[in-house]
Amino acid sequence: DNDKTETKATDKKQAAEQVDAVTEEETVNESEDSTVTTEEAVTEAIKNSNSNNVVLSLPQTEQNVTSVQLLTNSINNVIQEDKALTIETSELEITFDNEALKSIINTSNSSKITLEVKEIEEEKLTDKQKEAIADKEITTIISAELLSENEQIKNFGDGNVTIKIPFIPKEGTEGSDYIVLYVADDGSIEEISTKFENNSFLANMCTILFEA
Repeated sequence: DNDKTETKATDKKQAAEQVDAVTEEETVNESEDSTVTTEEAVTEAIKNSNSNNVVLSLPQTEQNVTSVQLLTNSINNVIQEDKALTIETSELEITFDNEALKSIINTSNSSKITLEVKEIEEEKLTDKQKEAIADKEITTIISAELLSENEQIKNFGDGNVTIKIPFIPKEGTEGSDYIVLYVADDGSIEEISTKFENNSFLANMCTILFEA
């Protein structure tokens, strides 16, 4: 019984140390596909930056990182340095220039911003979106959202946000054989200018469809 009590005490101590390791007031999101970045990590990334871009590389996990949370304090630290912010995971890379970061802060009423980028099934689209792509051969559907208290941030002012998503073309095809489309909730479609290199598409952040 004494051994069990000591084990529980050790477990509680370790759990407390893990919580203390997070330097923000916000708690760690327990979702397996989500990562909370701390102000300390961003500060370190700023210190290590040798250019106008702060690169924050998130740790690789067994689960795909589809949701990333940033505290507004961390974003403000990057703004003060007059730099862009790039978030890198094993599955995606997204860059907010300084003007976009300022717009995000001005738009948000929350202490944290959530970025969600994930592959979705066609069934998740709106009826108008489904109608818009009914006559097209769709390879992949990617949903990208920036959220503040579950409200989507869509306006980045004069800023620019780019997202790099890995994509492997079908056998016998090349990246240039595909186009990237933005499909709005109302079903309207707009072709997006992209760059394909190293098996990845680089495009403005939005809901995108890869069409063969």
